[in-house]
Amino acid sequence: MTHIIDSHAHLTYLSDNPEKIRDIAARFPEAQHRRILDAGVKPSDIDERLTLLSGVTGVILAAGIHPHHAHEMNNGDITAFTEHIRRLNTDGRKICAIGEIGLDYYYGKDTVSAQRNVFAEALDAASSLGLPALVHARDAFDDIFKLITASKVRNGMLHCFTGGVAEAKRALDLGFILSFAGNVTYKKSPQIREAAAYVPADRYTVETDCPYLAPMPLRGKDNEPAFVVHTAACIAQLRGTDTDTVFREAYENAARVIGY
Repeated sequence: MTHIIDSHAHLTYLSDNPEKIRDIAARFPEAQHRRILDAGVKPSDIDERLTLLSGVTGVILAAGIHPHHAHEMNNGDITAFTEHIRRLNTDGRKICAIGEIGLDYYYGKDTVSAQRNVFAEALDAASSLGLPALVHARDAFDDIFKLITASKVRNGMLHCFTGGVAEAKRALDLGFILSFAGNVTYKKSPQIREAAAYVPADRYTVETDCPYLAPMPLRGKDNEPAFVVHTAACIAQLRGTDTDTVFREAYENAARVIGY
């Protein structure tokens, strides 16, 4: 295997022990080109994650505001978040993307207004910083696409893509790629499987979203980067190709978007 990627992970959710995190990452298969993208969920996690993950080979970091935390943001918080990332990246690109950000109407129906406002501001932050956006979209595709269209962001990925072909086309038209997680392996997700088969070879990647959404046959366990091989194997079957090809395409597509 020459390429392998987990384009969206939460390693510090698996452990806050740097040695254990390194052990988990070490189970990720060896490859000539190897990356794990660790996504942030709130401004306060940035510095801690930089410290915990600094010694983990192949890990790159994004910083974001998950929609579940949108209601916690006060006036000026996203400006401070943006300027903190700008300072961190002054002497080298420590933060490679803004994410995860987005909308979640499945769990967050009582915070919809706050979510929309924070997502719009976070997209502005990505544009200001010249960074791609990693977008969380659950039961909110229409508003996701509306707010992205209204922004200047045309580079990013829809992580853990849960839509079908129609939603895939709208995302691709906005310049985004699709990232498929372990739920593509679930038989009760036909629309995701159809999108994975449909998406052009240069417009998708793969992820774990660990510790969530462990793929079949490991469903029910804490997910981790090593398990992404099962997701890639499923996508290969859906696309009529092999796992190595899926990983090569996924790695190259994510590299083009993230710029690592």
